[in-house]
Amino acid sequence: MVIAFYKGPHLNSFIHHHPILHGSSQNDSKITHKKWIIGTFLMVLAAFCWSSWLVLLGIILKEYPSWIWSTVLLNLFSTIQCFIVAITTERNLNKWKLHWDEELLGVVYGGVLVSALVLYLQTWCIHKRGPVFVAMFSPLALLIAAAASSFLLGEVINLGSVLGGAFMVVGLYCVLWGKSRERKNMNSSVEDAKDSISIESRGCIVK
Repeated sequence: MVIAFYKGPHLNSFIHHHPILHGSSQNDSKITHKKWIIGTFLMVLAAFCWSSWLVLLGIILKEYPSWIWSTVLLNLFSTIQCFIVAITTERNLNKWKLHWDEELLGVVYGGVLVSALVLYLQTWCIHKRGPVFVAMFSPLALLIAAAASSFLLGEVINLGSVLGGAFMVVGLYCVLWGKSRERKNMNSSVEDAKDSISIESRGCIVK
């Protein structure tokens, strides 16, 4: 919320070249301002669907603990859904052609690294530790994107982004600290239960 609603003063970038900011104009900012309600609604809907999927995937992995096949099925059905949406919105087959340029690199990067590797690691993490860890580490993508845009593209960073990132790191540390305390308490309670059972069994044997 701090990143979204508070901008603050601009901070100096690490590089002074702005390759993606030269084409911006006042007309573009007006169009963006008119569509911010739709964008906010879509972001909330995407966050709700993604969080629901993490919880549902945790339930699925308890019954079907093969995270490799779960990732394969997820990519398969996602490909089918994306193809249906894409073919209904863009019917010009010339736009579907791939060339040996940065567009092909973006497709390979999105398919191999984002869709395959990242989903595989997230499914493995949910199988091992549950959906809480994946949900807590997901906001770090905003920090990584902001840092990469500043270092590589020279994009201007606001003070609100830095403060929001600091809140994210503190919140992530608090959740991880609470989960570690919860795990220690669960292990100690299990050990106490085992000790009480062993003491009761020894008492029965003595009697």
